[in-house]
Amino acid sequence: MLARPVDASRLESLLLVETTTIGVRQRLVHRRALPRELVRLSVLGHEISAKVVALPNGRRRAKPEFADVQRVALATGRPLQDISRLATAEAERLSD
Repeated sequence: MLARPVDASRLESLLLVETTTIGVRQRLVHRRALPRELVRLSVLGHEISAKVVALPNGRRRAKPEFADVQRVALATGRPLQDISRLATAEAERLSD
């Protein structure tokens, strides 16, 4: 479970009381997140959301939302990989 440090004690107590666990480990983790924007794009006539991130070297990379890719793959009968590739290419084209 991920939580803010300020919530750790309360959540540990909840886990110990409300579940069958007899112990809880706690560890502080740091995360570096890239600056991102959410874009909407069209693939084969269907809307897909994608995150476009700015890499430290200035390049940009896109990652389509899996649930949207899956929905379009099911609707079109095309493989997930095809839809994901089309969405990635379209998102990168839009972000240039």
